[in-house]
Amino acid sequence: VASAAGSLVVAFTVRADSRANYPSQMPRIIFIHCDAESNLTVLPLKDARFAFRMNGVPERRMEVLDLAKDTPTIVDLSLATYAQVRWKEYGNEGGYCATFPSFNPNDKPMVYWEKTVDLPTGTRKLEYAVSVDANPWRPGGYGGICFEVFANGIRIRDDEASGQTWSWQTADLSAYAGQTVTLRFQARPGTGYAGGCPVWGPAFLLQGDESRSYSRPKAAAHQLMTLANANPFDASFYFRDMGAGHFDVSVHFEGGEPVYLSNFRIFNAEDRWVGEYENGAILVNPATSTQAFDLARLFPGHVFRRILGSANQDPETNDGSIASARVKIPGMDALFLIKSKHDAPYSGRRMEPGKRPSASMP
Repeated sequence: VASAAGSLVVAFTVRADSRANYPSQMPRIIFIHCDAESNLTVLPLKDARFAFRMNGVPERRMEVLDLAKDTPTIVDLSLATYAQVRWKEYGNEGGYCATFPSFNPNDKPMVYWEKTVDLPTGTRKLEYAVSVDANPWRPGGYGGICFEVFANGIRIRDDEASGQTWSWQTADLSAYAGQTVTLRFQARPGTGYAGGCPVWGPAFLLQGDESRSYSRPKAAAHQLMTLANANPFDASFYFRDMGAGHFDVSVHFEGGEPVYLSNFRIFNAEDRWVGEYENGAILVNPATSTQAFDLARLFPGHVFRRILGSANQDPETNDGSIASARVKIPGMDALFLIKSKHDAPYSGRRMEPGKRPSASMP
């Protein structure tokens, strides 16, 4: 999808068959992923219950490994060797950090990620980011780490890094343009290795001589999730501050049983939420910029007053006054309103039933 600027709202109706050998009432996990176009997403998606396999079987689930913690569960496959993985934010970037089972540079890499892709005609290069982090389980130093990239089993790039800052590397893919190629990203101890952890960042396919300057705003989502069962329901996902450009939106499902999507929509807009109740309403602005809410259009026939807030409830905003027909709410904020039965109603028309403010409001 193309985004002129701002944010993306993804919405659809979903239902899912139950997983085999699971209770029928247990829902399925669904992930919605949004990233810059041509980002290979070679690393496992950030997910509190994502697990991956070591020793040459990439991108497959096995024992649960909690990447949301700095000290995840140890996965020991052979009783003799193991690797540990964690997720960490590095400035505005995000990376996966993997430890090594030993200090021996000649050891076979214990962790790698592999991705098979159809390279568009004209693809010239692969650009990817690497870094080195301290080892929380093996403190005392960093040293060099060798980052290797293979295409169809042939090593096309071999770089050594030793610092905590991001280092962008480029590998020539012009010989593989228009072909199906399997890319492998792996790391091993390098010169003077002293216990540091390799960190893999984003990787992009580029067709020209341009360089990818990648910086995800901290407020921007990378992956959102929901749950689904046999009862269809409407779900929506807000990817905030994605900026201008082209983006790939992908849907990932837990398990292989059927999942059904319908009424799939994408809006290049800021999201807004409105909740109407018997005696009031709540207006929510999840955007980072100020957004306007047209009360006369949303609630014709009603007028609202602001709540009378205490000293700890922002009394300047919540002053008990009549709310204007059009109110503005700062970014990442909300407003609670009370329906007034004694004031003249606003004029206007009600939104169509089921319409989301993000899709319908100006």
